[in-house]
Amino acid sequence: MYSTVIISFQCALLFVLIQAIHPFVLVPSFQRSYRRVLKNNDGGNDDGPMEYSDFDFVPGDKGDSEWSVGSLETRLQEVREQERQSNALVTENWRKGNWRVRGFSLDQFSAVDYASDDENDDSLVISISQLSLVKTSDDDNDNNNDGQLIVVGRTDGSVCVVEVGTQYFTRFDAKLQATEGTSPDTVRIESQLVRDASQDGGEENDIPFELMHQFMAHEGQEITALFAMRDDDDDTIRVVTGDMNGDIAIWDLGEKGKVCPHMNLDDGAHADRIVALRTLTWNSSHDDASESKKLLVSVSREGSLALWDPLTGDAIYKCQISTSIVENNSSEENSSSVTIYCADVWDGYLFLGLSTGHVVTYKVDELLETASTMGDLCTLPNGCFLAHSDGVTAISSGGKGRLDSSSVILVTGGGEDGSVKQWELLPRRQANVDTMKLEHWPRLANQRMAKRAHTFAGHSDDSSVTALAYTDATHFVSAGTDGTIRAWNPQTGEELFVLDGFSTSIQSLCLTSDALISNGMKQFVCLHDFDVALDEFEQGSQFEW
Repeated sequence: MYSTVIISFQCALLFVLIQAIHPFVLVPSFQRSYRRVLKNNDGGNDDGPMEYSDFDFVPGDKGDSEWSVGSLETRLQEVREQERQSNALVTENWRKGNWRVRGFSLDQFSAVDYASDDENDDSLVISISQLSLVKTSDDDNDNNNDGQLIVVGRTDGSVCVVEVGTQYFTRFDAKLQATEGTSPDTVRIESQLVRDASQDGGEENDIPFELMHQFMAHEGQEITALFAMRDDDDDTIRVVTGDMNGDIAIWDLGEKGKVCPHMNLDDGAHADRIVALRTLTWNSSHDDASESKKLLVSVSREGSLALWDPLTGDAIYKCQISTSIVENNSSEENSSSVTIYCADVWDGYLFLGLSTGHVVTYKVDELLETASTMGDLCTLPNGCFLAHSDGVTAISSGGKGRLDSSSVILVTGGGEDGSVKQWELLPRRQANVDTMKLEHWPRLANQRMAKRAHTFAGHSDDSSVTALAYTDATHFVSAGTDGTIRAWNPQTGEELFVLDGFSTSIQSLCLTSDALISNGMKQFVCLHDFDVALDEFEQGSQFEW
């Protein structure tokens, strides 16, 4: 107990000294270590050694005669310089199109089909339809995409969860496996994916991609929407899946191989293909108190949207968007429904891309406030404008804008001309009305954005934009039916580089600051890593599987 108090006092003194030297700069790595000290000295019974993974010394260790504020300052400077160099390398690689590729494949046939000699039947081919990426922890020290899971939805309704590895190529083959049957003393024979160990033994210290979970989510129905998230309270990884019929299910992932069906969302909210699943935070107010609550958003092709409590599965709100909203800015009961191609969310806003070429925007808290007065029809949106003449087939939020502190950047993709456009949406209070109006910019063809490009030309004129992904102000990516992925500079409109050679439609992109993950190659998932040195880039920037 006495030594614990001494260590805590020394760490507190160290904290004060650093703040005296750098009153405005305390790097995250030290903050994490300091929090770890406080956590380990909370009066618990943990007598084990403390971890100081960010440093080569332990404060309070009298055997370390070189421990001083000066050596700590040197270490902090080294960490900052390493982070600066890493960020500069990634930025330069994105600008020049330098990456190293790696990935894995999932057998495109079931082992049952192999056993019945039906593997030549093209209708039995299983392709990858959707991807989602989720971190397994909050540790900011994850490098080379360690500590991340790629969740894969497939055309047969199955889901595979793969832990990211460093191996150039990992293959998973379908094998017949005996599992416990539904009744006592019975055995069930089914197809299971198994890693091909013959691929091991490549470069030293290579870690293969690892298949953590595989389960049938919507048997016989293509996974059309997929979202993976980590519960902040208990670190549970939760996967939400949607299919061609409008069915939605939530799954909890346990230890390797353990999947628990969380619930089916069968409230009859949707009757057609699920085009998007997202989460957002709703700041609800009741009894003079405010509460933040995470909501699951589901959007269907037939024009319906729904908001759910992801923990209980309760439908909080569901409605249908009508053509009158885009035709005359009204909600008429006798008007027909619209077709929704895509959707995205950001900071309490919901963005919908319609077949008419319009973008419809809702502020979710205002949508819920008027829910009880509208019946089955959605209320008037906070914003609606014509973005493309042939339908909005892809949409992605780019975060905060430049014109206003509360404005939003939005990127849209066109339906038949391959066009990509960038917009800025500005919230404006309306006179004598409590609702917020979102105005789009630019509004006219001759208007320009502030230090941002409006149009991006590159995809072929006869192609559709199938996916968009945006990370920050330095780059975003688009995919099209022309079989390419294109990286763009959002400030200048410059096309940075092109990835081509994709054999199937690219429906899903996962983008981080230093990696791009995509489908579009039948049974292959491709990870393009931009956090690589020049010699690593030259070793493997193309697929040779």
